[in-house]
Amino acid sequence: MDTENSDSRQVMIYFVNGEKQETDKHELTVRTILERADLKHPDEYQLIRDEDNHEFRNPEEEVHLHEGEGFTARKLEIYFVNGEMQEADKHELTVRTILERADLKPPEEYLLIREKDEHKFANLDEEVHLYEDERFTAIKPEREIEVIINGTSYGKLSFPESILMKKLLEESLTKTKNTGRPLDDWEMKDEDGHLIDLKKHLRDYPSLDKVFITLIAGAGGEYDIPLID
Repeated sequence: MDTENSDSRQVMIYFVNGEKQETDKHELTVRTILERADLKHPDEYQLIRDEDNHEFRNPEEEVHLHEGEGFTARKLEIYFVNGEMQEADKHELTVRTILERADLKPPEEYLLIREKDEHKFANLDEEVHLYEDERFTAIKPEREIEVIINGTSYGKLSFPESILMKKLLEESLTKTKNTGRPLDDWEMKDEDGHLIDLKKHLRDYPSLDKVFITLIAGAGGEYDIPLID
């Protein structure tokens, strides 16, 4: 009487991108699944289980296979930010996402520049179409602001776009050695005489190129002279 060979194993059938695959194992690594699907550079792909859209991000992770299970292998876009390689499973990412994935946080402090045409992305929510091996530079932009304190111009000082206006006021007084009074004794206005909101950032005033700092009335503001230690 014939008996089944105890060493025989059941063939497991699964699918990658619609193509049938076979294995005699119940578990395979993500890398092996991709390689057996004739995707020779597995690090350039992301494996996704069709049933629940689970994304396998570690190529060495063991995947438990079920009969007839389907997977999708999606090619990753390779791009660079400040020389560091990044991977994306989409052809488009927002500026914010590109910066955050490059560990540049908070993204509001950075300006993303596409190197090939020096295009500057000013809107963090703008969708950027990615091309293979595309390169970007992320910088903390600065702006030169003319600082005028009690009628005396101290020339132009550089400040990051992300700086709080209260911090800009404080640094302006410190850099010009006008530190004899508490910060709360001072106010800051633009060229049209509008009071500047110290809770906002410099980027909230895109046309600002000079500030007028004076003592608040009642704090010695009637004296139009710089207070220098």
